[in-house]
Amino acid sequence: MFFTVAMVALPLVVFFMCQYLFDNSIVSGGSAAVAANAVLIAYIVAAFSEDTSQEAVESKKDQ
Repeated sequence: MFFTVAMVALPLVVFFMCQYLFDNSIVSGGSAAVAANAVLIAYIVAAFSEDTSQEAVESKKDQ
């Protein structure tokens, strides 16, 4: 749920903050795209670092 909210909110916040600071739509749009890519990369890193070994799956079933 965190990444869903971050993917929607972070680029919007970055866009409007850059629009306020620089008054240039190209810079604002580029910054928002970089923010969206940063969230996507963070999601991929979190997905790959998840423990998916058989022992972890069995321990979750026991709980």
